[in-house]
Amino acid sequence: MTEINLSMNNFYDEVKVITKEKTNLNMTQKAVVLFRVALELGAEEIGFEKTMHLVSKLMTCTLGIMAGDKDSSFDNVLEDMNTSDMSQH
Repeated sequence: MTEINLSMNNFYDEVKVITKEKTNLNMTQKAVVLFRVALELGAEEIGFEKTMHLVSKLMTCTLGIMAGDKDSSFDNVLEDMNTSDMSQH
């Protein structure tokens, strides 16, 4: 696993814990908030068009996982994206 994938997995784990701790919203409401945040932050960094392309890739990957495609994985979702206009943190 690459360092970036490890960082992304760690961040995923942190967000999941924080999300589960927030109890005054149901899971669907939490999903809407998380999706909204993801869209807004993505658009701030790479614009809406590239963000929507990324959402499409995530949806395609999810459908592959649901269908049992062993090659589908979130680990490589950023692989072919041009990261030159993305912030480096």
